[in-house]
Amino acid sequence: MVTTEQAEELIEYYKENVISADFENEDEVQFLQIVVKDDADIEKCAEGCQYTWESTGEYPNDFKGLLRSQDGSKTATFDYVGTSSEFADDLTFDDYDFTLDKFEEFWADDVAKKFNENKEVEFTVLEGVDDLSKMGKFIIQFVNEKTRLGADIVINLIHPDGKKLNLWIPANKENKLS
Repeated sequence: MVTTEQAEELIEYYKENVISADFENEDEVQFLQIVVKDDADIEKCAEGCQYTWESTGEYPNDFKGLLRSQDGSKTATFDYVGTSSEFADDLTFDDYDFTLDKFEEFWADDVAKKFNENKEVEFTVLEGVDDLSKMGKFIIQFVNEKTRLGADIVINLIHPDGKKLNLWIPANKENKLS
């Protein structure tokens, strides 16, 4: 798992090495074309770019990130799952909705006491939620809308079958609570 500090380092590394980033559409598929410096570690940049997008959790559309070095000798990709994506056919909105309700109760029940010294907390999703990335987007959006965070946090989502996903959420002191 990536710690908050590691995620921050990856984001910073990406920001230091990115030259340009432009969205393109092709056959109803959205791509983010990213050019990075030739001497950059392309895989590290891809991770940093993905964490940059996932840490906000507010971009509604899925897209594929396509990274290449300026001279074209190195490439990498990542997939971003948007917050308003259609659900897979075998999943129902109820699974996600019910899990989000469960998370809201978990969050409201003195959540500050549940975090460890590394500002991490674990939350187990319901069995019917097979796509942790999509569930993670809903949780990030909820946290960003409802909570003023004074520090970065990590929420480790755990599926009953053992799959895990860690959500890094940056401090958002400037957010207004509704």
